[in-house]
Amino acid sequence: MAELRQNTWTTDAWYDQYVAGTQGDYQGTVEMWNVGQDDNGDIGANSRSFPGPSSPIQIPAGSGAWKTGGAGQGAIVAIKTDGTLWTWGKPNKGENGMNLPSNSSRYSSPTQVGTNADWSSVTKAAGNGQVLLVKTDGTLWGMGSNYEAGTLGDGTIVDRSSPIQIGTDTTWSNKASKTAVFGRGTGARCVKTDGTMWVWGDNNYGNFGTNQNPSDLAKASSPVQMGTSTDWAHACRVYQQGLAIKTDGSLWAWGDNEWGSIGNNSKTKYSSPVQIPGTWLYATEAQEWAVLGIRTNGTLWAWGKNEDGKYGTNNTYPTPGQYTNFSSPVQVGSDDTWNWINGGATSLRATKTDGSLWAWGYQGKGGFGVNTDAIRYSSPTQIGTRTVWDNSQTNSGHAWDYSMFFTNI
Repeated sequence: MAELRQNTWTTDAWYDQYVAGTQGDYQGTVEMWNVGQDDNGDIGANSRSFPGPSSPIQIPAGSGAWKTGGAGQGAIVAIKTDGTLWTWGKPNKGENGMNLPSNSSRYSSPTQVGTNADWSSVTKAAGNGQVLLVKTDGTLWGMGSNYEAGTLGDGTIVDRSSPIQIGTDTTWSNKASKTAVFGRGTGARCVKTDGTMWVWGDNNYGNFGTNQNPSDLAKASSPVQMGTSTDWAHACRVYQQGLAIKTDGSLWAWGDNEWGSIGNNSKTKYSSPVQIPGTWLYATEAQEWAVLGIRTNGTLWAWGKNEDGKYGTNNTYPTPGQYTNFSSPVQVGSDDTWNWINGGATSLRATKTDGSLWAWGYQGKGGFGVNTDAIRYSSPTQIGTRTVWDNSQTNSGHAWDYSMFFTNI
Protein backbone atom coordinates (compact mmCIF):
# COMPACT_ATOMS: atom_id res chain seq x y z
CA MET A 1 0.00 0.00 0.00
CA ALA A 2 1.44 3.33 -1.02
CA GLU A 3 1.75 6.17 1.45
CA LEU A 4 -1.10 8.64 1.81
CA ARG A 5 -0.72 11.64 -0.44
CA GLN A 6 -1.07 14.84 1.49
CA ASN A 7 -2.67 18.09 0.35
CA THR A 8 -4.87 16.62 -2.35
CA TRP A 9 -8.59 16.24 -2.97
CA THR A 10 -10.24 12.91 -3.56
CA THR A 11 -13.58 12.18 -5.21
CA ASP A 12 -15.77 9.11 -5.60
CA ALA A 13 -19.55 9.18 -5.77
CA TRP A 14 -19.83 5.47 -6.09
CA TYR A 15 -17.18 3.20 -4.54
CA ASP A 16 -16.21 5.05 -1.44
CA GLN A 17 -15.44 2.36 1.08
CA TYR A 18 -13.21 3.51 3.93
CA VAL A 19 -11.61 0.89 6.15
CA ALA A 20 -11.24 2.35 9.62
CA GLY A 21 -7.63 2.66 10.65
CA THR A 22 -6.15 2.40 7.16
CA GLN A 23 -5.33 5.05 4.61
CA GLY A 24 -3.67 4.67 1.24
CA ASP A 25 -3.61 5.43 -2.46
CA TYR A 26 -4.36 2.43 -4.65
CA GLN A 27 -2.18 2.65 -7.75
CA GLY A 28 -2.83 -0.74 -9.34
CA THR A 29 -3.93 -1.53 -12.88
CA VAL A 30 -7.54 -2.63 -13.29
CA GLU A 31 -9.80 -4.07 -15.95
CA MET A 32 -13.04 -2.25 -16.75
CA TRP A 33 -16.23 -4.20 -17.48
CA ASN A 34 -19.53 -2.52 -18.41
CA VAL A 35 -23.08 -3.78 -18.80
CA GLY A 36 -26.61 -2.48 -19.43
CA GLN A 37 -27.95 0.53 -21.31
CA ASP A 38 -26.11 1.30 -24.53
CA ASP A 39 -28.47 3.42 -26.64
CA ASN A 40 -26.14 6.42 -26.30
CA GLY A 41 -22.90 4.45 -26.46
CA ASP A 42 -22.86 4.15 -22.67
CA ILE A 43 -20.94 0.87 -22.68
CA GLY A 44 -17.99 2.38 -24.54
CA ALA A 45 -17.63 -0.58 -26.91
CA ASN A 46 -18.11 1.45 -30.11
CA SER A 47 -21.75 0.43 -30.43
CA ARG A 48 -25.23 1.76 -29.70
CA SER A 49 -27.90 -0.77 -28.88
CA PHE A 50 -31.10 -0.99 -26.86
CA PRO A 51 -31.27 -2.20 -24.21
CA GLY A 52 -27.60 -3.16 -24.51
CA PRO A 53 -25.62 -6.17 -23.27
CA SER A 54 -27.07 -7.94 -20.22
CA SER A 55 -23.77 -9.57 -19.28
CA PRO A 56 -20.53 -7.63 -18.56
CA ILE A 57 -18.17 -6.97 -21.47
CA GLN A 58 -14.60 -5.71 -21.14
CA ILE A 59 -13.68 -2.23 -22.34
CA PRO A 60 -10.13 -2.14 -23.72
CA ALA A 61 -7.89 0.71 -22.62
CA GLY A 62 -5.94 0.86 -25.86
CA SER A 63 -2.25 1.49 -25.29
CA GLY A 64 -2.87 2.39 -21.64
CA ALA A 65 -4.63 0.88 -18.64
CA TRP A 66 -7.64 1.96 -16.59
CA LYS A 67 -7.29 3.24 -13.05
CA THR A 68 -10.75 4.50 -12.07
CA GLY A 69 -14.07 5.73 -13.42
CA GLY A 70 -17.50 7.09 -12.62
CA ALA A 71 -20.86 6.12 -14.09
CA GLY A 72 -24.37 7.50 -13.85
CA GLN A 73 -27.08 8.93 -16.04
CA GLY A 74 -25.44 10.78 -18.92
CA ALA A 75 -21.79 10.75 -19.87
CA ILE A 76 -19.34 8.21 -18.42
CA VAL A 77 -15.90 9.40 -17.29
CA ALA A 78 -12.76 7.44 -16.48
CA ILE A 79 -9.06 7.97 -15.76
CA LYS A 80 -6.16 5.89 -17.06
CA THR A 81 -3.04 5.09 -15.10
CA ASP A 82 -1.14 7.70 -17.13
CA GLY A 83 -3.38 10.41 -15.64
CA THR A 84 -5.39 11.12 -18.81
CA LEU A 85 -9.16 11.66 -18.67
CA TRP A 86 -11.61 9.87 -20.97
CA THR A 87 -15.35 10.04 -21.65
CA TRP A 88 -18.15 8.35 -23.60
CA GLY A 89 -21.97 8.26 -23.68
CA LYS A 90 -24.33 11.24 -23.86
CA PRO A 91 -23.90 14.14 -21.43
CA ASN A 92 -26.89 15.89 -19.88
CA LYS A 93 -25.23 19.19 -19.03
CA GLY A 94 -21.80 19.08 -20.65
CA GLU A 95 -20.35 16.81 -17.99
CA ASN A 96 -18.12 15.04 -20.50
CA GLY A 97 -15.89 18.13 -20.47
CA MET A 98 -15.67 18.39 -24.25
CA ASN A 99 -16.92 22.01 -24.35
CA LEU A 100 -19.71 21.08 -26.76
CA PRO A 101 -23.52 21.27 -26.56
CA SER A 102 -24.85 18.19 -24.81
CA ASN A 103 -26.93 16.94 -27.72
CA SER A 104 -24.03 17.03 -30.17
CA SER A 105 -21.34 15.23 -28.21
CA ARG A 106 -22.22 11.55 -27.92
CA TYR A 107 -19.28 9.15 -28.01
CA SER A 108 -19.70 5.38 -28.21
CA SER A 109 -16.07 4.60 -27.36
CA PRO A 110 -13.62 6.23 -24.92
CA THR A 111 -12.55 9.69 -26.14
CA GLN A 112 -9.84 11.72 -24.41
CA VAL A 113 -10.82 14.95 -22.64
CA GLY A 114 -8.13 17.57 -23.31
CA THR A 115 -4.44 16.73 -23.08
CA ASN A 116 -3.78 16.94 -19.34
CA ALA A 117 -2.17 13.88 -17.79
CA ASP A 118 -2.45 14.86 -14.13
CA TRP A 119 -5.93 13.63 -13.20
CA SER A 120 -6.08 11.53 -10.05
CA SER A 121 -9.69 10.62 -9.22
CA VAL A 122 -13.25 11.30 -10.34
CA THR A 123 -16.81 11.12 -9.07
CA LYS A 124 -19.85 11.05 -11.35
CA ALA A 125 -23.18 12.10 -9.86
CA ALA A 126 -26.26 10.07 -10.72
CA GLY A 127 -28.93 12.68 -11.17
CA ASN A 128 -28.32 16.03 -12.80
CA GLY A 129 -24.96 15.47 -14.45
CA GLN A 130 -22.18 16.73 -12.18
CA VAL A 131 -18.60 15.50 -12.29
CA LEU A 132 -16.00 16.32 -9.64
CA LEU A 133 -12.34 15.60 -10.33
CA VAL A 134 -9.02 15.75 -8.52
CA LYS A 135 -5.63 16.50 -10.01
CA THR A 136 -2.36 15.20 -8.65
CA ASP A 137 -1.49 18.70 -7.43
CA GLY A 138 -4.45 18.54 -5.05
CA THR A 139 -6.73 20.96 -6.88
CA LEU A 140 -10.45 20.21 -7.20
CA TRP A 141 -12.27 20.60 -10.50
CA GLY A 142 -15.88 20.30 -11.65
CA MET A 143 -17.85 20.10 -14.85
CA GLY A 144 -21.45 19.60 -15.92
CA SER A 145 -24.63 20.76 -14.23
CA ASN A 146 -24.35 23.48 -11.59
CA TYR A 147 -28.06 23.19 -10.86
CA GLU A 148 -29.78 26.19 -9.25
CA ALA A 149 -27.98 25.70 -5.95
CA GLY A 150 -24.36 25.80 -7.11
CA THR A 151 -23.72 22.09 -6.81
CA LEU A 152 -20.27 22.26 -8.43
CA GLY A 153 -19.06 24.50 -5.60
CA ASP A 154 -17.32 27.07 -7.82
CA GLY A 155 -19.30 30.01 -6.42
CA THR A 156 -21.71 30.21 -9.38
CA ILE A 157 -24.84 28.52 -10.70
CA VAL A 158 -23.47 28.33 -14.26
CA ASP A 159 -23.26 24.93 -16.00
CA ARG A 160 -19.73 24.03 -17.12
CA SER A 161 -18.99 22.06 -20.29
CA SER A 162 -15.26 21.85 -19.56
CA PRO A 163 -13.40 21.40 -16.26
CA ILE A 164 -13.24 24.46 -14.00
CA GLN A 165 -11.22 24.73 -10.81
CA ILE A 166 -13.15 24.93 -7.54
CA GLY A 167 -11.41 27.35 -5.19
CA THR A 168 -7.67 27.30 -4.59
CA ASP A 169 -7.38 24.85 -1.68
CA THR A 170 -4.83 22.06 -1.81
CA THR A 171 -5.43 20.80 1.71
CA TRP A 172 -8.00 18.12 0.95
CA SER A 173 -7.56 14.45 1.68
CA ASN A 174 -6.79 12.11 -1.20
CA LYS A 175 -7.47 8.55 -0.16
CA ALA A 176 -7.56 7.48 -3.81
CA SER A 177 -10.50 5.09 -3.95
CA LYS A 178 -11.51 5.90 -0.39
CA THR A 179 -14.19 8.56 -0.68
CA ALA A 180 -13.83 12.05 0.71
CA VAL A 181 -16.13 13.80 -1.73
CA PHE A 182 -19.66 13.00 -2.81
CA GLY A 183 -21.45 14.90 -5.55
CA ARG A 184 -25.02 14.12 -6.45
CA GLY A 185 -27.88 16.12 -7.91
CA THR A 186 -28.39 18.70 -5.20
CA GLY A 187 -25.16 18.89 -3.26
CA ALA A 188 -21.75 17.63 -2.24
CA ARG A 189 -19.83 16.75 0.92
CA CYS A 190 -16.07 16.44 1.37
CA VAL A 191 -13.37 15.93 4.01
CA LYS A 192 -10.04 17.71 4.49
CA THR A 193 -6.78 16.23 5.71
CA ASP A 194 -7.47 17.81 9.10
CA GLY A 195 -10.66 15.71 9.36
CA THR A 196 -13.11 18.59 8.88
CA MET A 197 -16.22 18.14 6.73
CA TRP A 198 -17.33 20.63 4.07
CA VAL A 199 -20.65 20.89 2.21
CA TRP A 200 -22.23 22.89 -0.60
CA GLY A 201 -25.23 22.93 -2.93
CA ASP A 202 -28.80 22.66 -1.64
CA ASN A 203 -29.68 22.44 2.07
CA ASN A 204 -33.08 20.77 1.64
CA TYR A 205 -34.13 18.94 4.80
CA GLY A 206 -31.08 20.27 6.67
CA ASN A 207 -28.76 17.94 4.77
CA PHE A 208 -25.81 20.32 5.22
CA GLY A 209 -25.60 19.05 8.80
CA THR A 210 -24.78 22.54 10.04
CA ASN A 211 -27.70 22.65 12.50
CA GLN A 212 -29.44 25.14 10.21
CA ASN A 213 -32.85 24.60 8.70
CA PRO A 214 -33.25 25.30 4.97
CA SER A 215 -34.85 28.63 5.83
CA ASP A 216 -31.64 29.63 7.65
CA LEU A 217 -29.19 28.51 4.96
CA ALA A 218 -31.02 27.26 1.88
CA LYS A 219 -28.10 27.08 -0.53
CA ALA A 220 -24.35 27.51 -0.72
CA SER A 221 -22.46 27.64 -4.03
CA SER A 222 -19.06 27.39 -2.30
CA PRO A 223 -17.86 24.97 0.43
CA VAL A 224 -19.19 25.61 3.96
CA GLN A 225 -17.69 23.85 6.99
CA MET A 226 -19.98 21.41 8.78
CA GLY A 227 -19.51 21.81 12.52
CA THR A 228 -16.10 21.72 14.19
CA SER A 229 -15.30 17.98 14.32
CA THR A 230 -11.85 17.00 13.07
CA ASP A 231 -12.25 13.21 12.92
CA TRP A 232 -14.30 12.65 9.76
CA ALA A 233 -12.95 9.90 7.52
CA HIS A 234 -15.24 10.07 4.48
CA ALA A 235 -18.69 10.95 3.18
CA CYS A 236 -21.01 8.25 1.86
CA ARG A 237 -23.25 8.30 -1.19
CA VAL A 238 -26.81 9.24 -0.21
CA TYR A 239 -29.82 11.18 -1.52
CA GLN A 240 -31.64 13.89 0.49
CA GLN A 241 -29.55 13.49 3.62
CA GLY A 242 -25.99 13.26 4.87
CA LEU A 243 -24.14 10.08 5.81
CA ALA A 244 -20.50 9.84 6.86
CA ILE A 245 -18.05 7.69 8.81
CA LYS A 246 -15.50 8.92 11.34
CA THR A 247 -11.99 7.60 11.82
CA ASP A 248 -13.17 5.40 14.72
CA GLY A 249 -15.65 3.61 12.44
CA SER A 250 -18.72 5.32 13.88
CA LEU A 251 -21.50 6.09 11.40
CA TRP A 252 -23.44 9.37 11.45
CA ALA A 253 -26.52 10.56 9.55
CA TRP A 254 -28.56 13.75 9.19
CA GLY A 255 -31.16 15.40 6.97
CA ASP A 256 -34.39 13.84 5.66
CA ASN A 257 -35.80 10.92 7.65
CA GLU A 258 -39.26 10.31 6.21
CA TRP A 259 -38.67 6.57 5.85
CA GLY A 260 -36.41 6.07 8.86
CA SER A 261 -33.24 6.28 6.78
CA ILE A 262 -31.36 8.08 9.57
CA GLY A 263 -31.35 4.67 11.26
CA ASN A 264 -31.97 5.80 14.86
CA ASN A 265 -35.46 4.28 15.24
CA SER A 266 -37.29 7.53 14.47
CA LYS A 267 -38.69 9.51 11.54
CA THR A 268 -37.51 12.88 12.81
CA LYS A 269 -35.51 15.15 10.49
CA TYR A 270 -32.11 16.17 11.84
CA SER A 271 -30.11 19.22 10.77
CA SER A 272 -26.93 18.00 12.52
CA PRO A 273 -25.34 14.50 12.68
CA VAL A 274 -26.75 11.74 14.89
CA GLN A 275 -24.91 8.46 15.48
CA ILE A 276 -26.06 5.07 14.21
CA PRO A 277 -24.93 2.29 16.62
CA GLY A 278 -22.07 -0.02 15.64
CA THR A 279 -18.73 0.32 13.88
CA TRP A 280 -18.80 0.42 10.12
CA LEU A 281 -16.63 -0.07 7.04
CA TYR A 282 -18.99 1.62 4.64
CA ALA A 283 -22.60 2.65 4.03
CA THR A 284 -24.50 3.72 0.91
CA GLU A 285 -28.01 4.47 -0.30
CA ALA A 286 -30.00 3.13 -3.21
CA GLN A 287 -31.77 6.28 -4.35
CA GLU A 288 -34.68 7.47 -2.22
CA TRP A 289 -34.02 6.40 1.32
CA ALA A 290 -32.95 2.75 1.35
CA VAL A 291 -29.61 2.65 3.22
CA LEU A 292 -27.30 -0.35 3.51
CA GLY A 293 -24.02 -0.68 5.32
CA ILE A 294 -21.25 -3.14 6.12
CA ARG A 295 -20.00 -3.38 9.67
CA THR A 296 -16.38 -4.06 10.58
CA ASN A 297 -17.24 -7.73 11.19
CA GLY A 298 -18.28 -8.15 7.54
CA THR A 299 -22.03 -8.35 8.17
CA LEU A 300 -24.53 -6.51 5.96
CA TRP A 301 -27.31 -4.31 7.35
CA ALA A 302 -30.27 -2.35 5.89
CA TRP A 303 -32.73 0.33 6.98
CA GLY A 304 -35.03 2.99 5.53
CA LYS A 305 -37.39 2.40 2.59
CA ASN A 306 -37.52 -1.12 1.14
CA GLU A 307 -38.92 -0.33 -2.29
CA ASP A 308 -38.02 -2.79 -5.08
CA GLY A 309 -36.49 -5.26 -2.64
CA LYS A 310 -33.46 -3.03 -2.05
CA TYR A 311 -32.97 -4.37 1.48
CA GLY A 312 -31.93 -7.78 0.17
CA THR A 313 -34.01 -9.38 2.94
CA ASN A 314 -36.28 -11.21 0.49
CA ASN A 315 -39.01 -8.56 0.83
CA THR A 316 -40.35 -7.23 -2.49
CA TYR A 317 -42.49 -4.28 -3.55
CA PRO A 318 -45.20 -5.71 -5.83
CA THR A 319 -47.83 -3.20 -4.66
CA PRO A 320 -47.85 -0.41 -2.06
CA GLY A 321 -48.05 -1.71 1.49
CA GLN A 322 -46.61 -5.15 0.75
CA TYR A 323 -43.15 -4.45 2.05
CA THR A 324 -41.65 -3.54 5.41
CA ASN A 325 -39.61 -0.44 6.23
CA PHE A 326 -37.13 -0.32 9.11
CA SER A 327 -36.06 2.81 10.96
CA SER A 328 -33.04 1.09 12.53
CA PRO A 329 -30.55 -1.38 10.99
CA VAL A 330 -31.63 -4.99 10.39
CA GLN A 331 -29.16 -7.67 9.32
CA VAL A 332 -29.30 -8.97 5.74
CA GLY A 333 -28.74 -12.71 5.86
CA SER A 334 -26.02 -14.19 8.05
CA ASP A 335 -22.90 -13.84 5.87
CA ASP A 336 -19.94 -12.06 7.44
CA THR A 337 -17.76 -11.85 4.31
CA TRP A 338 -19.07 -8.63 2.70
CA ASN A 339 -16.33 -6.07 2.01
CA TRP A 340 -17.84 -3.44 -0.32
CA ILE A 341 -21.28 -2.11 -1.29
CA ASN A 342 -22.60 0.53 -3.68
CA GLY A 343 -26.09 1.90 -4.25
CA GLY A 344 -27.59 2.91 -7.58
CA ALA A 345 -30.93 4.44 -8.45
CA THR A 346 -33.00 1.35 -7.60
CA SER A 347 -30.50 -1.38 -6.80
CA LEU A 348 -27.35 -2.42 -4.95
CA ARG A 349 -24.01 -4.01 -5.88
CA ALA A 350 -21.66 -5.62 -3.39
CA THR A 351 -18.58 -7.82 -3.25
CA LYS A 352 -17.46 -10.45 -0.80
CA THR A 353 -13.97 -11.23 0.44
CA ASP A 354 -13.79 -14.16 -2.01
CA GLY A 355 -13.99 -11.68 -4.91
CA SER A 356 -17.54 -12.59 -5.96
CA LEU A 357 -19.90 -9.83 -7.14
CA TRP A 358 -23.58 -9.60 -6.10
CA ALA A 359 -26.63 -7.46 -6.96
CA TRP A 360 -30.25 -7.01 -5.86
CA GLY A 361 -33.20 -4.63 -6.14
CA TYR A 362 -34.64 -3.58 -9.50
CA GLN A 363 -32.54 -3.79 -12.63
CA GLY A 364 -33.38 -1.95 -15.81
CA LYS A 365 -32.04 -2.71 -19.30
CA GLY A 366 -29.84 -5.57 -18.14
CA GLY A 367 -27.87 -3.39 -15.74
CA PHE A 368 -27.30 -6.19 -13.22
CA GLY A 369 -25.20 -8.22 -15.59
CA VAL A 370 -27.06 -11.46 -14.87
CA ASN A 371 -28.18 -11.90 -18.49
CA THR A 372 -31.77 -10.76 -17.82
CA ASP A 373 -33.65 -7.49 -18.16
CA ALA A 374 -36.10 -5.59 -15.94
CA ILE A 375 -36.36 -8.10 -13.10
CA ARG A 376 -36.53 -7.49 -9.34
CA TYR A 377 -34.30 -9.48 -7.02
CA SER A 378 -35.23 -9.19 -3.35
CA SER A 379 -32.12 -10.97 -2.08
CA PRO A 380 -28.45 -10.84 -3.22
CA THR A 381 -27.89 -12.59 -6.56
CA GLN A 382 -24.40 -13.42 -7.80
CA ILE A 383 -23.25 -11.82 -11.04
CA GLY A 384 -21.51 -14.54 -13.02
CA THR A 385 -19.04 -16.92 -11.43
CA ARG A 386 -15.83 -14.88 -11.50
CA THR A 387 -14.13 -14.27 -8.15
CA VAL A 388 -11.77 -11.48 -9.16
CA TRP A 389 -13.89 -8.39 -8.49
CA ASP A 390 -12.35 -5.79 -6.21
CA ASN A 391 -14.41 -2.65 -6.62
CA SER A 392 -13.50 -1.53 -3.11
CA GLN A 393 -10.15 -0.48 -4.54
CA THR A 394 -11.54 1.54 -7.44
CA ASN A 395 -13.88 4.41 -8.23
CA SER A 396 -16.72 3.29 -10.44
CA GLY A 397 -20.47 3.21 -10.40
CA HIS A 398 -23.89 2.41 -11.68
CA ALA A 399 -27.29 3.97 -12.19
CA TRP A 400 -30.71 2.42 -12.77
CA ASP A 401 -29.87 0.77 -16.07
CA TYR A 402 -26.09 0.76 -16.35
CA SER A 403 -23.19 -0.71 -14.36
CA MET A 404 -19.44 -0.26 -14.42
CA PHE A 405 -17.31 -2.92 -12.73
CA PHE A 406 -13.60 -3.11 -12.03
CA THR A 407 -11.19 -5.86 -11.10
CA ASN A 408 -7.51 -5.76 -10.20
CA ILE A 409 -5.07 -7.44 -12.58
